[in-house]
Amino acid sequence: DHVHLVFPLNLSLDGVHIIQQNDSLPQVHDTVADIKSTIADVQLIPLFRKQINIDRIEFNDMKLNTTNFIHEARVKGTIGMLELKSHGIDLSGEIVRINKCNLKDANLDVSLSDTVPPDTTPSHNFWKIYADNLNIENTDAVIHTPGDTLRIETYMGKTMATGGYFDLYKGLYNVRKFDWQGGKLTYDNIYKGYTKGLDYNHLALSNITIGIDSLYYYDPKLSFNLRACAFKEKSGIEVSKLQGPMQMDSTCLRLPNLIFSTPNSNLKAN
Repeated sequence: DHVHLVFPLNLSLDGVHIIQQNDSLPQVHDTVADIKSTIADVQLIPLFRKQINIDRIEFNDMKLNTTNFIHEARVKGTIGMLELKSHGIDLSGEIVRINKCNLKDANLDVSLSDTVPPDTTPSHNFWKIYADNLNIENTDAVIHTPGDTLRIETYMGKTMATGGYFDLYKGLYNVRKFDWQGGKLTYDNIYKGYTKGLDYNHLALSNITIGIDSLYYYDPKLSFNLRACAFKEKSGIEVSKLQGPMQMDSTCLRLPNLIFSTPNSNLKAN
């Protein structure tokens, strides 16, 4: 509906509507994206050195549907606000640094596909990703496995991660700090009946609080310090506190200073 460009690469668009012809019904058009407003502010000079510095990319009131763009999955839903700042995308060195990423008021539905042929093409991904600050608020995401056999839904009231480093070639992942507050998580095996008590095929956690420091994963080693963990399950089970450092590999699980509490019990172990 409206385009505004400020030299050199500060672009804003209002009323963006992207459509695609339906692959089976020629007379029908599918909406890929419907965006109230979007802003892109990119520095010009670094582009000549294969460096991308994004001062700001922002989407507001966006509806999206990936249709058949991604063979492995179909993603659709709404996003209230998505904001990104990235100074340090090096195309030659295959490095990405995300200074800030904010996601608010999103509702996403992801359906995994079972008709993807195996990709036998040899490939190596050497990209390294640094994520300084990630914030997610009031966001709900649902994942459907092929055939809709499993349905996993998570709600993030307020989620924050800082100091992330991901080496996609080595499969090495580091996160300095992770916090999840006001969370919900449900797991449903659609083809299994319901049972009384703790039903492993139909779990529903609420009032989730998780705090993790120094998360490190490099197959087969996983280690982190569980600073806080609490939740309630629909069966009545409630965890008031779960804390302590944890290390795990292919042969051993170590809990050197475990603190575990429910409303009616306390456990300390090493």
